[in-house]
Amino acid sequence: MKIICVHGFLGSGKTTLIKRIFHLLQGQRIGLCINEFGSVNIDQEEFKEMSIPMTEVHHGSIYCTCRQSDFVEQLRQLFALDLSYIIIETSGFSDPCTQKTIFSYLQKQGYHFTICNISVVDAVTFDKWSKVLSLLHRQLLQTHYIVLNKISLITQQQKENLCKQLTKDYQKPIIATDFCQIPLEVITDFCDGMADKNIVQQKHVELSSFVCEIAKDMSLVSVLAFLDKLQDKVFRAKGYMQLREGKFYVELAGEQLYWRSIDGEPDNQLVFLYSSRLLSSAAITCILQKQKDAYCESM
Repeated sequence: MKIICVHGFLGSGKTTLIKRIFHLLQGQRIGLCINEFGSVNIDQEEFKEMSIPMTEVHHGSIYCTCRQSDFVEQLRQLFALDLSYIIIETSGFSDPCTQKTIFSYLQKQGYHFTICNISVVDAVTFDKWSKVLSLLHRQLLQTHYIVLNKISLITQQQKENLCKQLTKDYQKPIIATDFCQIPLEVITDFCDGMADKNIVQQKHVELSSFVCEIAKDMSLVSVLAFLDKLQDKVFRAKGYMQLREGKFYVELAGEQLYWRSIDGEPDNQLVFLYSSRLLSSAAITCILQKQKDAYCESM
């Protein structure tokens, strides 16, 4: 069995990479474990149609002491299914410093597997976040491959500079691409390895999550305006919602705001991840109410 751990900060493209891996491994027996920092798993909706075994770990990082036992139990459930691959989508705030301890424990329990760590880097926002979040550095220290994603959104010179920086700092193979278009060889030819046991766990950023209810009578323009006001204050926001114009998936990651039409019955919730030093749930609610009031006045 092969385990593929997908790391990367919020909005870097982890879900896109996992979909690419599923496409490359068509016909193989694959299981998925999704790690979500908060209590609501938005990404689960992205995989519903794939009909694959899937487990989830909520309320923190799978590598954190408070979630390790839950993570081990979820993996045991997948091990029992005789799969060829297990793909793990880690939380954007996962610090893999304890990965070796967890997987070594499982191997001592008689489970046999090899491991590949792939880290997705957002070419647009990496320079900004890497200066303030040391966990990005620790994710890249122990990866096998770096997927430099969204390169069409930066200049050729910026791409060359970023590749040089990543090569100098981490000395790992770099795949520069859009939409995480990695080759099959990255998955099939990887060497076994786990996180360096000498990586020291550091204090995590003070991260908070908040679920915000969005009224169905709001317009898409109004919701986007609301998120635009929070661009420099939140790490990520995403959700499925029914609005005046129709049904949409909306996502804010860094400075990038994205939306698309969807089918199904959305729950009209926006999930926010933010630093409690910069923002509060009350402030988010207040900004949303002001946006509602402004929209009503314009009607």
